[in-house]
Amino acid sequence: MNKEERKKAKRKEYRDKPENKERQKEYYKSNIKKILKKQKEYDKKRDRKKVYEYIKKRYQTDKEFKRKFLVRKKARGKISIPKKQICGICKKNLAVERHHEDYSKPLEVKFLCKKCHINIHKIK
Repeated sequence: MNKEERKKAKRKEYRDKPENKERQKEYYKSNIKKILKKQKEYDKKRDRKKVYEYIKKRYQTDKEFKRKFLVRKKARGKISIPKKQICGICKKNLAVERHHEDYSKPLEVKFLCKKCHINIHKIK
C-alpha cells in the first residue's frame, strides 16, 4: 500500500466513525448555503462543452460505449426507481441506482445502493 492509498484509507476510516458522521451532518445543515454556492462555482468551472464533445466523440467511435449508452437511456426512460426501494444486495440502504447484469436485456435491472453498485463494478 503506497502513501496515497494509506492516506485515503485513513480518511475513510475517520469519516466512517459514527461520531464523525454526526458531526458532518451538523456541519452540512449549518452550512448548506455555503456548500451549495461552492458546488455551483465548481460546476461553472467545469467546461461542459468539453465533456459533451468527449461523450459525442466516444459515442461515434466506440460501439460498446454506444450500445451501453442507448441501453441506459432506455432504462432511465422506462424504469424509475420506486420510492423506498431497498437495495437488492445488502437489504439495508435505499436503492438509488440501476444495474444492468446483461446489456442485451435493457429492461432487466437491479435496484442498488451506491456502495453495492460500486462493489459490483470493482469485482468485474
